[in-house]
Amino acid sequence: MRMRKIVALALVLALVLTLCGCESSGAVKTEKSDKNGYKIAVVPKTISISWFQRMEQGVKEYNAEHGTDYFFGGPTDVADQVTYIEQLLAEDWDAICIVPHDVESIAPMLEKARKEGIVVITHEAETIDPKYFDYDLEPFVSTETGAHYGETIVNSCGGEGMYFQFVGSLNAVSHNVWCDAADEYIAAHSDMVKLGRYETQEDMAAAYNQTKELLQAHPEIVAIQGCCSTDLAGAAKAVEELGLQGKITITGNALPSVSKEHTLNGTIETFSMWDPGMAGKAMLALAEQVLSEKESFDPTCCTISVPGYEHMTVKNNVLYGQARCDVTKDNIDDYGF
Repeated sequence: MRMRKIVALALVLALVLTLCGCESSGAVKTEKSDKNGYKIAVVPKTISISWFQRMEQGVKEYNAEHGTDYFFGGPTDVADQVTYIEQLLAEDWDAICIVPHDVESIAPMLEKARKEGIVVITHEAETIDPKYFDYDLEPFVSTETGAHYGETIVNSCGGEGMYFQFVGSLNAVSHNVWCDAADEYIAAHSDMVKLGRYETQEDMAAAYNQTKELLQAHPEIVAIQGCCSTDLAGAAKAVEELGLQGKITITGNALPSVSKEHTLNGTIETFSMWDPGMAGKAMLALAEQVLSEKESFDPTCCTISVPGYEHMTVKNNVLYGQARCDVTKDNIDDYGF
């Protein structure tokens, strides 16, 4: 009789747990699965390159530090980001933090998310229509960094010759802001001529192949500006194979681990970057503040305890950090990513 009571009690307990969505296996998750009750996703352009793998590491560290379980995921191909977001929106989210690849194609999905009450935090998207995001978080003032690239090219090349630029997409916001600012600086301070601006789709092989073709077709090229984290390494490999080390200036955005070999041997003299891991953490911290403070949230009073984002300037709904790092062979070993 006692055994029957124990079995009956166990069955009732199991039924209660199942109805509450709390199966002991953990297979059934509650809608809000972290300590704050927020369900937040971080979506990069792609998960296939080191830059965004570093961002994933930052998200994991944030979860470990704060006891949260925020989601990180994205397409393996940048061309599939819209489809990925569309599938993600089939679930309920409190906030989505996204690094858009092609803002024109992704804009309808961001607008849909906002209409559904989802807080949208963008990164590298400062010039898109504000109706597509709640807040945009930038690591630095993009025009200043673009002018820095232009200054590097002019000083290194003596203000003469031809240059070209790589962007992930012709609709990638930050990449084109950097390039436009570089163009403006170069035009104002030199007689250099721009050959063109070319897409690489975050693909090192594309940067390598196009660099080789362009250098062979236009021997007057003296400088290359790259914006994807893979562009400079791809361009440098082509320059080295053509025996043009020391004759072509290569600068722009890069990841230390990806471009280290070419920086140490002098093919890349200098580049700039920010830590994508810290950017991932900062987006999550910003999303949490917006969700917790709701209508009372004031971006001018926003404080984020993430290196590079502790002190931010605000213009409209864009928050600018101070996370830029300028890298040469002398300090590249300071960065372990």
